[in-house]
Amino acid sequence: MESEKDFKLVGREKEKEEIIDQLILLRRGGNEANPPVPVIIIAGLAGIGKTKLALHVCQDENVKQHVGLPALVSGTNCNSFDADSIAKQVIESAVPGTASSRNRIVILDDWRVEIGDQDVKALQLKLKKARLCVTAIMITTRSCLVAKNIAASPVKSYDLPGLNEEESASLFEKTGRRGADDNSSNTKITEQCRGVPGAIMTMAKWLQSSRSQQLTEFTEKLKDSYYDEGLPQLCFTYCSLFPQDYLFDAERLNHLWMAEGFLNHSNPSTSLGSEPDPEETGRGYLKELVGRSIFQVVEEDEFGKVRSCRMHPLMHDIARFVAPRENITVDPNGDKVHQQVQRASFDLSLLGFERGIPAPLFDKAKQLRSILFFSKTRSRRLRLLFLVSSRLLV
Repeated sequence: MESEKDFKLVGREKEKEEIIDQLILLRRGGNEANPPVPVIIIAGLAGIGKTKLALHVCQDENVKQHVGLPALVSGTNCNSFDADSIAKQVIESAVPGTASSRNRIVILDDWRVEIGDQDVKALQLKLKKARLCVTAIMITTRSCLVAKNIAASPVKSYDLPGLNEEESASLFEKTGRRGADDNSSNTKITEQCRGVPGAIMTMAKWLQSSRSQQLTEFTEKLKDSYYDEGLPQLCFTYCSLFPQDYLFDAERLNHLWMAEGFLNHSNPSTSLGSEPDPEETGRGYLKELVGRSIFQVVEEDEFGKVRSCRMHPLMHDIARFVAPRENITVDPNGDKVHQQVQRASFDLSLLGFERGIPAPLFDKAKQLRSILFFSKTRSRRLRLLFLVSSRLLV
């Protein structure tokens, strides 16, 4: 079995070559005395391969020779852009005596704080005093919004998709399952990982182990890797009631959150003394979920406002795993219904009108307050019926 350090980049060769070409082109084209620092953003879910891609780019010999050496700064625990602290870490990473030791590609890894032109300039000045030159900034982040305030520098964004079936199988085998099972078995396993490299590697390592870990422990570990407690949790877990790959209408989803009372809490961004607008709060939550690549935008209006989106399949799995017991997807017999159920969803194509709503929902779920019904139209699109507090929204 290959070690993690020996892995070739799987499924990211195109992005790697594009980023290398961009860096070298921008570096060679910088004829000004103080050329703007190019900013490369690599965005996507946790475990999608952002940091690995950035490091593979910086290990390229042409990048080392013509652009500079990497200096990685972790942003996991950063609450603001501290140019002094970042410059100190970059300076400490300098390798004396190398041909490109003055030039640095600063990698802000797992960055979660917005940065702007002034932050880039401040870092340039700090490093210039130490006789170092920032030739490029690479940001790996779960949110593509972190660099939205950069205008003076050329910015190129890469939103990493999941691996395809062939790439997933290749990574799965390299991680430790080569020749272990037949291809159909491996394919079924990797399908559960939704093309996310981190999840594929975690699953392969678990299967390679002595199986002392129970599956629930493995799932818990996977949840800890991908689920952020800072998410708007009620809104996030509410989406577990919807079918996988469901096309959300943004305004409808916002109204559903409002009807459930999820948006009646104070919003930290609201100015002191003013009443929070629930609808704006909901739009902010959706923007955050999109920004973290949990939702993938399908359609935007002319102002960049999200009209429709889909939840990433892996995040849908996580939402179902962490959802409170009050939220359930009801099976045809109602076997999962219990006394604490407050929200239930049905697939009418499985349930069938002739069978009716399972009796346990009326007998046991005395706290039930909302029901979601899903049915396929003639065009095979899912239609939603929503019942809350005796009001039906169609």
